[in-house]
Amino acid sequence: MFHDRWEDPLWRCSCPSGYIPCGGRCYARLHRPVEYAQAERECSLLGAHLAVPRSRQQSLCVAGLAGHEDVWLGITDRDEEGFFQGADGRPITGNEGQVWSPGQPDNARGVEHCVSSWKVRGGDSPVRFGEWNDYPCSI
Repeated sequence: MFHDRWEDPLWRCSCPSGYIPCGGRCYARLHRPVEYAQAERECSLLGAHLAVPRSRQQSLCVAGLAGHEDVWLGITDRDEEGFFQGADGRPITGNEGQVWSPGQPDNARGVEHCVSSWKVRGGDSPVRFGEWNDYPCSI
């Protein structure tokens, strides 16, 4: 999750307790699996929102914080298929921080509208760290 206070110049020297500074933002992580809506609610209760990486560095920060787990990003196309928007209210455009896995987003089975940062595992290809995947919003 991302804490908005980092955008306030008074908070740029430090992050709130429990948050880690990286890529010009403050991040924290829930350490249990939850569905997308629950992750959104828990972030909101803390005055934050799900992370919306806007640069390659921020994507790597989120992936590093996630470790070997998949994590939700604050990015969906729930309102309009194929038009991804961040939890910060801004569209995801161009190549700003996007690290889609090959073949993604694909809206498999017509139900993948939320985005996760995941560690691609197994197969003949090497593990790819922190790539994005569109995924059903409920797990």
